[in-house]
Amino acid sequence: MIQKHAIYLLLFSFLLSVCFIKQYGTTKKNESTNLSNGTLIVLSGTTSSGKTSTAQALQTLYATEGIAYLHMPGDAVFAMLPKQWINFNPHDANKTITDGLQFIRIDDEHGPKIQMKVGKTVLKLILGIFPTINTYLDYGNNIIFDSVIMCGWLKQIAPIMAHKNAYFIGITCSKEVALAREKSRDGFPGLVRGQLEATGDDAVHEPGIYDLLIDTTNISSEQAARQIKDYVENNKPKAFMQIWSKASEYRLY
Repeated sequence: MIQKHAIYLLLFSFLLSVCFIKQYGTTKKNESTNLSNGTLIVLSGTTSSGKTSTAQALQTLYATEGIAYLHMPGDAVFAMLPKQWINFNPHDANKTITDGLQFIRIDDEHGPKIQMKVGKTVLKLILGIFPTINTYLDYGNNIIFDSVIMCGWLKQIAPIMAHKNAYFIGITCSKEVALAREKSRDGFPGLVRGQLEATGDDAVHEPGIYDLLIDTTNISSEQAARQIKDYVENNKPKAFMQIWSKASEYRLY
């Protein structure tokens, strides 16, 4: 009796596989699925600039029109790491992370400033983000990704996204507002300053090429989201292509 049920189960599994292949074809992207590439909207800015709240408002705005966007916060990627690979406490001098992600606090006459130290494991995680997003786009998924995109990261992102329907949106606000937002949160004092004062590959908003740059100092996240949606609906993306084509000029490579 058990063998009979096992045969039925195997037969059902085989028929299910045949039906799936018949309907969707092979796993080769976009050949048999008839799916168009998805749209990517990347929001980049320092912490407390309003990236995540704008991303959430943008996702909601599209959802009201029946359009699904996946929201992928950069912070959620780091949450996949084991706890032993992360030290967000800049005061914890006894816990040194050499292969993970560590905050380092520097105090001077202007107050605290936090710098991030990234090990090989975290670097591999970061470098895998946009190739993964690229695959999601190939299968027709629309994505909103928000993170602190530093200049050095663009070395990898630009050539991957240059030929995609991918928009690069800068999110900024005044230093005073960013510091006030940071102070009102249960976060890490000095993180905003550390990112604003970063240079070289660690610089944010360099080389400053965006499809759209939004200042959230005096507008709500909903207003910022509306500006982004209006731009995406009426313009083709160009920023990643410009960054890639002028990489040598901006000394990205």
